[in-house]
Amino acid sequence: KRRLQTESGCLRRLCLAAAFEHITATIARAALRDPALLAPSGAPQCRTWRWHCAEEVAHVAVTHDLLAHRKVGYAARVGWFLVASLLLASDVSRIVLTMYAQDRAQQRVDAWSFCKSIALLSARSAGSLARITAGWAGYLLPRRDATPRPAAAAISGAGVHVRPLRPADVPELVRLEARCWTAEQAACE
Repeated sequence: KRRLQTESGCLRRLCLAAAFEHITATIARAALRDPALLAPSGAPQCRTWRWHCAEEVAHVAVTHDLLAHRKVGYAARVGWFLVASLLLASDVSRIVLTMYAQDRAQQRVDAWSFCKSIALLSARSAGSLARITAGWAGYLLPRRDATPRPAAAAISGAGVHVRPLRPADVPELVRLEARCWTAEQAACE
């Protein structure tokens, strides 16, 4: 019974991870294409966000491959995707409203200018918002390729065990970062 509970918890976390990865990769693709969402700039913040968006797009297939390998059913995959979507939407809404409340309390913005800014951003980014919506909805379609790609089979067959990062892991992680990324891209300790 305990093994079934553990297995169920792992599948739930995998479904949530795949859902969040899909959503963030969909948003990242739009941000990389639309200067209204992520202005092309040489500023370090923009370079960091562009790198992060590219990284999100690059690894999105990992969780999808694992879903296919574990043969997770449509209902579980979509059910947890809807949960993840609601969680993300509520977090984003809460953050935006908190920032608005702080700006309003400091008299930096009023309700009219806030609504006007949201409307203008939405109008300027209508194409991106449509692509994000279509990408989001694409997850609801049945998977055409339920066969895992070689990477997922190799991961599973290698007996990979996932666990939380430990402080003792940091030196090896920094070495891995240095091997995989340029000095500008690699994370530091």
